[in-house]
Amino acid sequence: MLFVNSVNGTKKYSGVGGHLFAIAGNKSVEYGFGGFVYAEAMDAEILQHYQRNFGAELFPYGLTPHPYRFIIDENNMKKITEVYSYDDSDEEI
Repeated sequence: MLFVNSVNGTKKYSGVGGHLFAIAGNKSVEYGFGGFVYAEAMDAEILQHYQRNFGAELFPYGLTPHPYRFIIDENNMKKITEVYSYDDSDEEI
């Protein structure tokens, strides 16, 4: 797993995005949205990474437009959840 600290740019983990998207996709299915999710990337480089690796599509619209807002549709989310697994205990942190 790769985690990049936004303050100093150090890399610690790899694959965090895929696992988090898998969790979001499963929650989307659980709540009746079929796996569809939208979110906002921190910057253009991360948005491009999500587009290349997860099938994200730019979606800058909304009440407050955002240049790095994206969607991941149900078909791409299905692929993500097939690759990335997690153990969801429903435990609140």
